[in-house]
Amino acid sequence: MGIVGAYYKLKEHLRIYRFRLKEEVKRHRIFFELLNKRWKSLFALVALVLISFIADFAFASWILPAITTQSWYNALEAFIGFPSNDAIIGLLSAIISGIAAVIGLLLTISLVVLELAANRYPYRMVRFLVEEKVGAYIIDFLIVSFLFSAWTLFLLQRGTIIPIISILVSLLMASLSIVFVFVYRGYSLYFFRPKQGFEAVALEACKSINNVLENGKNLGLSVTTYLQKRTQGSIQVMTDFIDILSQKKDPDSWYGNRNLASILSLYITGKRFIDM
Repeated sequence: MGIVGAYYKLKEHLRIYRFRLKEEVKRHRIFFELLNKRWKSLFALVALVLISFIADFAFASWILPAITTQSWYNALEAFIGFPSNDAIIGLLSAIISGIAAVIGLLLTISLVVLELAANRYPYRMVRFLVEEKVGAYIIDFLIVSFLFSAWTLFLLQRGTIIPIISILVSLLMASLSIVFVFVYRGYSLYFFRPKQGFEAVALEACKSINNVLENGKNLGLSVTTYLQKRTQGSIQVMTDFIDILSQKKDPDSWYGNRNLASILSLYITGKRFIDM
């Protein structure tokens, strides 16, 4: 009996070990899952680096020598003199430091806003805010700007040709990043008003309904089912939020009823789409 008991005990240990080994393998896949989620941003970064590198080479090899032979080049250089390498390195270092600080600030603000939203909104509304695309696009743009500026600084310190095009692109992307931060500030606060929150959810639901009503035959069953589920989720978000505001006797619940009526009116007009 002792031998049989030891056999089954060893068998259970091996089963647990195999299960833990599978978990460890799945953990290693997290990195590849993250790459899969952000492959578009990585592709944009690689494409931007390659295009800028080719543009720098073409500018230094053909365009700049042709410009320097022109009579107006000396007059232009007197007014627009290109800075030295030290000044460019200082500029790129400032851009990298500034964008890194902005990324950290935005991530901190996003976590604080998410915590406040979790205390105010129902779960489905919080999930809608988490899946909101504009904030993700802005963060991706900031990260691409940061990495591209770091790559440009690397080329400047390693090569003999000044990457003029890459430097100008870095400066432009840094300027756009600051502008986008101010735009995103107002956009993120936009959803903390119940009226705007209802309008955003209703807009997404109406888009899904219109896509099916207009292109239902071309979308296919899987896409149509996905849009149906997304619309049902939007309606559930609105009903949960309306219930919370109604319990608090908040007059803003009227906006939810109005937007919910517009969604149902569109559905009734189409006479299909949502399986309630």
